[in-house]
Amino acid sequence: MPSYLISSGLPSYPPGLSDKDANLVVPLYRAANSLVQLISAATGNVVYDPSEQASVAQLTKLIDAKTQKIFVKAGEALIFGSVLSLVIESGKIVAYKADASILTKPALAVCDELAGIAIGSFGEAIFLQGRTLGITGTSFGTSYYLATTGQVQSTPPVATGVLNQVIGIGLGSEGFYVNIEPIAKRPVLVYNYSPTVLRVLYADGTYTDNAV
Repeated sequence: MPSYLISSGLPSYPPGLSDKDANLVVPLYRAANSLVQLISAATGNVVYDPSEQASVAQLTKLIDAKTQKIFVKAGEALIFGSVLSLVIESGKIVAYKADASILTKPALAVCDELAGIAIGSFGEAIFLQGRTLGITGTSFGTSYYLATTGQVQSTPPVATGVLNQVIGIGLGSEGFYVNIEPIAKRPVLVYNYSPTVLRVLYADGTYTDNAV
């Protein structure tokens, strides 16, 4: 049995009571202890014995994004797992599909509603970091980048006027670990643009040309 590091302080059975009285409070004891176990599991406060580690799902302790979620309003129809760009409209955070080909639409979140979010409706999104089952078909351990229309791709986009943004790491059949890189002027490629010009491309889609 796993060890739950958060305790209710209650025994599994109330001592010193008659069977009749114990029967009245045992359900409360069990409910309190079960709730604490759920809280322990949700917050990662569980220790598994080495003999148990081989039999539990290996990503058990990789907590789903529960505290990294925000509510967004859909500026367009969004599906479960859509990578999102966020803007403020009329005082509300509005989500659109992020797109590497549009410099003003970098990724900041991932739609985490199983049924998606209809245009104009509100729903949950993972903000910057967390685990989701919405992005599928990935290879375990592979880094993924923002593609177009809210999708991800395993090859880094390298072109002038295109965002080069890491979105996270594939977990194969276990989903996807979102770890969105904030867009910055990070060099991604240096190449000879012409015989006399050395071009440096940056993650934000901009570039500088240097004479050689």
